[in-house]
Amino acid sequence: MESLALAVVTMIQGRLADREPTEQEMSDILIVMLFGLFSSIFWLTFSYGIFKKFVRADPNPPTRR
Repeated sequence: MESLALAVVTMIQGRLADREPTEQEMSDILIVMLFGLFSSIFWLTFSYGIFKKFVRADPNPPTRR
């Protein structure tokens, strides 16, 4: 969630400025947004997969007969 929060904070800081953002600041915002979005999706998916594998796994799987 930290990756996504950095992107949101960067956008809020850009909107709170009293001036129009420069092209460099706009490209920085775009890079942070893209990196934050992809990174947060990756880590949330990865952690959910670990959670499903180890925590929610059935301790007594059904046996075949």
